[in-house]
Parts: sequence; C-alpha cells; structure tokens
Amino acid sequence: SPGRGLWTAPEHLRTQGTSQKGDVYSFAIIAQEIITRKSTFFTKRCSDQAEKLSRVQYPGIGSYFRPDLHFESASEKELEVYTLINTCWDEDPEKRPDFKKIEDCLDRAISKIHNQENESYMDNMIRRLQMYSGNLEILVEERTVLYKAERDRADRINFMLLPGPVVKSLKETGAVEPELYEEVTIYFSDIVGFTTLCQYSTPMEVVDMLNDIYKGFDCIVDHHDVYKVETIGDAYMVASGLPKRNGNRHAV
Repeated sequence: SPGRGLWTAPEHLRTQGTSQKGDVYSFAIIAQEIITRKSTFFTKRCSDQAEKLSRVQYPGIGSYFRPDLHFESASEKELEVYTLINTCWDEDPEKRPDFKKIEDCLDRAISKIHNQENESYMDNMIRRLQMYSGNLEILVEERTVLYKAERDRADRINFMLLPGPVVKSLKETGAVEPELYEEVTIYFSDIVGFTTLCQYSTPMEVVDMLNDIYKGFDCIVDHHDVYKVETIGDAYMVASGLPKRNGNRHAV
C-alpha cells in the first residue's frame, strides 16, 4: 500500500527486495517523522501519497524527492541530526552509513546532554533515536541469523532430495534446463515376493527389513560414481553417468 511504501527505499520500490541500506533509509524517514511531529514523509511540496511514491521511485536528473527538513532554522544539535538523516536517505545506497556509524553519530550528540531531567525536546529525540537505531540493528542481526539458519536447513533438505546441479540452478535462476545424456546406466532393484512377505509380516517388521536393506545398498553406492535417485516401497533406483557425466565408466 502507499502508506507502507513511503518508508521503502527507492531501490526497493524499483526492484522488490530488502537490504540493510534499505533499512537505513527507512530509519531516516522515521527519524524525520519523529523530529517534525508530522505524518509520514511530510512535505509541503506534495500531499498525495501516490505522487510521493512515484517521485521517490523515479527521481529527476541530479535531484531526488525527500520529506522536509528545515536546515536554515535548525539549532546546532538539530543540524547534526538533520545532516545524519540527510545522509541516511541518500539516493545512492552505498553513500548511506551503516547502523554502527549511525549509533556512533548519535552517541556523540547524546554525550553533550549532561542532565536528562532538564533535557530539551531535541535532546530527548536524539536519545530516543539512539535507542531505536541500536534496537533495530540488534533486530536486523537476529533476523539475519534466523534467515541464514532457515536457508541452510532448506539447502540441506534440497540437496538430500535433488542432485546438486539441479539445486544450484533452481537457486540461481529458478528453473532447470533439460539436458541430454548420451551414456547413462540406470539400475532398478526389486524384492522378489515382497507382497507375500508383507502379507505375513507386521508393518514395523517390513519397515525394519527395508531399512536394513537400503542402508546396505547406500553403503555400497557411496563407494561408486552413482547417484541414488529414489526408493519407492521395495524398489531401489540409482543412476550412473548423471548428473555428473563419466563417459562409459559406469558402476556395474
């Protein structure tokens, strides 16, 4: 929606995604909202949210559209914070500081406050911005760790289910191009009389039997250039020569 989009960095309005530099931009928009005590992305130059989004997403040549910050009437403390905000919402993500630099800048500003009981509104705002930036950095780090753990878990599962080249192609392009393999050996095994065995065995006996057989097969397969395709019931399927081509050196 336009309301949420007003916090979104211009590069992420153009291309879906997230980044820490994009979070820095969002921090600047929130900081301006706190300082001015106005609505999100307040500017006297424009009141329509859709137009604001459009002007942020498609900036003019040599200039970009941002909320109001009155540098000309700012005090010394305000000017320091205004400059920080102006840097945080720079059009070039690489020119935006990281949260460590933001925290250091706010540290310098808050160190000038000697008595919090008599602190001005601007002093209070700086202190709150410092707390917010610190908490946001911790939250980003925690979410990043969780994301990486979940991504690694998904990768492990995918590599267990699919060939490595297939997983890599899916991650990079989202699709898998079909390939032609000139020389491939495919092996199927089947347990003779499996249906009869199941008829006179309990479910757990069948599971234990298949588990013992397939564990033995897996140990043998590990010593050959063979890819285990799948197991279905008592059927065991492996292939050699794909996905890694090995000429005619197939396992027999």
